[in-house]
Amino acid sequence: MKVGVSYSVLLLVVLGAIGCSAPEAKFVTSEKTNALIKDAQRPVEKALVENFGTPHKLVAWEKLPIDFGKVDEKTPG
Repeated sequence: MKVGVSYSVLLLVVLGAIGCSAPEAKFVTSEKTNALIKDAQRPVEKALVENFGTPHKLVAWEKLPIDFGKVDEKTPG
């Protein structure tokens, strides 16, 4: 009886661990971009990644007062 319970607990732990990975975050394009022909979609998607990055590696333009979460003293608020 103890062996059956041990295997059941082990099975639950293994099955629980398998489903614990976080989904990959990614930006999605708008319906207007998706409506373009494929040859036109690619440059738009490339420009978005180059100018804004990905959710895990954001890109900010130098002219914007963004310091990824830090407050700029010049910004009212």
